[in-house]
Amino acid sequence: MIKVKEILDTSFILKNTKFKTVEEFLNVLNVKEDEIEILKEKTTAEINLKIKEHTSFETILDFLDAAKIAYMERKILYNLEK
Repeated sequence: MIKVKEILDTSFILKNTKFKTVEEFLNVLNVKEDEIEILKEKTTAEINLKIKEHTSFETILDFLDAAKIAYMERKILYNLEK
């Protein structure tokens, strides 16, 4: 399983939210680091409202999808540079 801090790295957080760290972002969502994948199952209007307010996305699912794409791009670039 991929760790949250790998998917939601600092560069993604800085680019796509009003926060400087993953921890700040997760605190606003009131989510523990190990619960981020569970958000897909327990998405609420409150979480989506916070996402819309503090990020450039409409929903947590949109946010996580973009984070995963950015993660894969980083991994591909890293492997190409080797």
